[in-house]
Amino acid sequence: MLIEVKGINDALLMKFNENCSFDSIITELNMLLDQPIFASDGYYPRAYFDFGCRFLKEGEFYCLLNLLFHKKRVLFQGLSLPVNKNSINVVYQTIHCGEEIHVYEDTLFLSAIHPGSYVFIENTAFFLNTVQGHIIAKNQDVRIYGQQFYDATIMINNAIIHHLTTSAMSSVYYKDGHIVLKEDEYEQDYSHYIR
Repeated sequence: MLIEVKGINDALLMKFNENCSFDSIITELNMLLDQPIFASDGYYPRAYFDFGCRFLKEGEFYCLLNLLFHKKRVLFQGLSLPVNKNSINVVYQTIHCGEEIHVYEDTLFLSAIHPGSYVFIENTAFFLNTVQGHIIAKNQDVRIYGQQFYDATIMINNAIIHHLTTSAMSSVYYKDGHIVLKEDEYEQDYSHYIR
């Protein structure tokens, strides 16, 4: 059986097998909607369609809607499709002295990185809190963005910046054998213009 039907909260949930072709599903749904249980005059149950991990193409979606429109046996309530995973990892925990953390994907750090801690990264990292520890990039293409570095150590491709301190939005990356620090011009301190 390619379609599992359940009643949930005054609606039908039609869950489709993910391992078969879309044409097989449409054929079985067509036969299912011809069953006597769906042939009641004046009663149209609401139906929700769950495709699990299957991505529907635009033509397949229109085929489903066309079938439901011509059969006129259920009211289309909605459908479930897979959701793309967040493309960025979020780390909420504070990294304390003596702790190490390894991250392998683009990562957003929401808490502080304390002195004596080590963060090993392989992709882009964003730091929204104070960075005082060691950031070690395992890849020369890594980019590091931060709001506040205070006496931090950055190491990319065996090049090292010790005692990095900045309170402007900064990006740190590796280029031509050196680590480059670029501060956002809009965040720099222009207090010398104030009289």
